[in-house]
Amino acid sequence: MRLPTARPIQRLSTTITTALSQPRSLQLTLTLRLVALITVGLSAVTLWACWKTQDILIASHKQSLEQTAKRVEEDIKLYREMLPFPESMKKALKNRSSDRLWIGIKRADQSLLIADLLAEPKMKWDLSIFERLVQDLSHKGLPRVHHLQGRDFVACAGPLTVNRTPLGTLYLAQDITEDQT
Repeated sequence: MRLPTARPIQRLSTTITTALSQPRSLQLTLTLRLVALITVGLSAVTLWACWKTQDILIASHKQSLEQTAKRVEEDIKLYREMLPFPESMKKALKNRSSDRLWIGIKRADQSLLIADLLAEPKMKWDLSIFERLVQDLSHKGLPRVHHLQGRDFVACAGPLTVNRTPLGTLYLAQDITEDQT
């Protein structure tokens, strides 16, 4: 029993064989040009699709970081009603961090409060990466992609204010290495 696709493949094979056996034929010239045109067209579409997919993926990570930053502020505000100030910050950081998301606050006294240091380590990556990102980011850093130690991160920073009281600078870094790959 023959597959329905065997016939077009057989015709293409016959056409290429015939064209290659008569190197000066018009058929060879047209076949090679058609193959080249199809190859270039498919390559261009593939490259564009990869670029657009990566662009959409990074945009979604950036949007996720912005939403997380807003939620951290809301959590601190909520926990401040129930807990003393330092504990409310620690609880908010602990609740919002995840396996691939680091959250930290650089307070006015320049101390860095990082969610990973508050509980059992959730992260598999080195703390020095987060400290390096903190150094690289400005106080009003919009989410952007960073490449450090062979890993890719979307990171941002911004002022952390709760009830119009500045608490320091909020830093967020999300490991997107797997998604980039």
